[in-house]
Order: sequence, then C-alpha cells, then structure tokens
Amino acid sequence: MSASPPVLNGVRIAGSGPSATWVAGIAQESGVLTGFPSVSDDFAGVDLILIDDSPEATRDWLHRVAQEAQPGTLVMDFSANKEAVTEFADDVIPLTLHYLSVSIIDRGGSNGAAQGIEPTIIFTPSMATRPEALERAQDFWKALGFSVFQCLAHEHDIMVSGLRDGPRLLAAAYLKTLDRLYPDLGELRRINAPFTRHLRDIAGTIASPESNTDNAHNIGTILETMIEELRQLQTAIESRDATTIQEFHHEVQSIGLHLGQGDPS
Repeated sequence: MSASPPVLNGVRIAGSGPSATWVAGIAQESGVLTGFPSVSDDFAGVDLILIDDSPEATRDWLHRVAQEAQPGTLVMDFSANKEAVTEFADDVIPLTLHYLSVSIIDRGGSNGAAQGIEPTIIFTPSMATRPEALERAQDFWKALGFSVFQCLAHEHDIMVSGLRDGPRLLAAAYLKTLDRLYPDLGELRRINAPFTRHLRDIAGTIASPESNTDNAHNIGTILETMIEELRQLQTAIESRDATTIQEFHHEVQSIGLHLGQGDPS
C-alpha cells in the first residue's frame, strides 16, 4: 500500500516524473509541504496530481487518472509533446476533473542557474480545461511563494514566475514567449538590431535593486504594448513597410530610455 499523499495547506498531492518531484522539493523547501518523503502514485483521495513522463507513459497515467481520481481533482500535466498529449487528454479526461497542460522554462537548468534565472511555469489550457482549474492551479503556485501573471503575449496562457523574483522572471518569460511566438525574430533583429538591445535594457532595469513585485503590473503593461507593436512589426516585415519599422524602433527606444530612468509607472 502506498504511503499517504503529501499535504500542502490541506492539499494532498500525487504524481510521477521529474517535474512532480521538483515541485514537491520546492514545496518542502518553502515549508508549506510536510509529511512525505517522495511523490506518491496513489490517486485515491488526492486533490492534486502532477504528471511528467514520455507521451506514451503519460497516456497510461491519464487513463489511470480518468479511472481513479475523484471528481474535482486538479491534474497538471508537465509532459512533452503538448499537442499530442492534450488532444489525448481532451478525449479521456472527464469534465469532473480539472486538467491543464504546464510548461516549465529553465527548471534548474545549467543555463538558467548560471544567469540567476529561476524557473517560469506557463499554463496552456486544453479543451478539457475549465476556469476552475486555472484558479486552483494559480492558488497552488501562490501557496508555494510564486508570482502569478496573465501571459499577455498569448491570451490563453497563465504565467507563473519563479520564487521571490517576480519582475525579473516576468521580463524573462515575456522575452522567451516572444521568441516562441515569433520564430522570425531573427529577421526582425537583422532589420532592426537595436530592438534586441532595448529588450536587454528593459530586462536589466527590471532586475535592478530598485525593482520589486509591486511594479510588475506596470512592467507588464509596457511589455504588452511592446508585444502589440511587435505584432505590427511582424506585418511590416512581411510587407517591408519601412515607415512602420521606423516608428516601431522609436517607440521601443522611448520605452527603453524611460525604463532606464527608473520607475516605469
């Protein structure tokens, strides 16, 4: 018989794979999770299930979840090959469960650690995801000390920043999201090289000692504007509209200079 699932502020956790173990470790380190030596695979009476495995193994886990998990259980799926798995989840996960797919950026990776970047989590709801799932997932990560933001670059994503460093992670996640959403960003940089420098300046300003989580909303608003400008620039690149590209360059430069002076509000 499996050991009793762990408890996080009254939430019982089960799951499999490295992300589940990683989350459990953070929960222990944060002092809000007690009473378990490892992640349980006993789904009976569990409030939260974390899954991270190969697509094939994840399908097996999701079958088990669908059959054994109690109604209202929150299921966070960290596995790779999102499209294949979430399509499968849409077919097998009943609406009585709260399922959502999760991506982790820089989870303890050597590059992220070397740059002092703590992990960023992005929720990607599937057809099987209901609003309650997002609310409960946000509450869970907040309980671990993470900061939660709507990911403005992708209207369906919710972004959760790393521990104790909301603004810097907010900037890092936005920049990574831009790369993810716009694969032709390399061409953008060739056409308008200062764009990259201004983004670095903004990220550096956010990482400065003067920054704190209180100004995250203001930073998010500025970055949202930049992302909208980037959408316009993408169109300009396709049509080679030099005037629009110049206007965008001046807009980004003015944002970069403003942030360089301190408070972005």
